[in-house]
Amino acid sequence: TPPQAAAINPPPDAPGVRLRIELAREGSLTRATLVRADASATEAQRSPRVLTLAELSAVLRELAGDAPAEAVVLIKAGPEVPYADVVGAHEACQRLGITRVGLAP
Repeated sequence: TPPQAAAINPPPDAPGVRLRIELAREGSLTRATLVRADASATEAQRSPRVLTLAELSAVLRELAGDAPAEAVVLIKAGPEVPYADVVGAHEACQRLGITRVGLAP
């Protein structure tokens, strides 16, 4: 496994929160579906949350908890999503101290 892939896809029992952000276009608005996918997540935390990009930072902060540097985020965007919105989701992670962010094909 390439080093970048290992950082984005740690083993399921690895420490830290694992989050998946899926971006999709609804008319002229980009929506983010945020899912926590690590083994320690509660059932409520695993439930997908559909958010605007403006709401994304607050929910990321809540789900990343006290250790954002250990969180791993994978961003997947549909082909209709403007690149600026993908960058915006990535920057929201960076502002919170989440540095392990990858882009899914």
